[in-house]
Amino acid sequence: MTTYASHEILAATPLGELGIRSFCTPDGIRTLSFDRQFGTHAHYRSLFTKRESLERKAEQPDANVVLAIADAAHIVGFGVLAYPDPEERW
Repeated sequence: MTTYASHEILAATPLGELGIRSFCTPDGIRTLSFDRQFGTHAHYRSLFTKRESLERKAEQPDANVVLAIADAAHIVGFGVLAYPDPEERW
């Protein structure tokens, strides 16, 4: 398993500073709050509707969970880069 150091970029927005953090660890994700907006859209259901699901994905080898963080501790966006499960077809 390859381990990468977490990296954060700060961006100024009209609503305040936003952090984009890559290679998040399960422990790091656990310290953040998860916005309730995920999973509430009428025409779209996210694969990740709870913070715990992002924690589990971050535990996987070679997975990269990237988070958009507002107010220093609130997840407002995310991206998950990971290989699919062996049983999944593409």
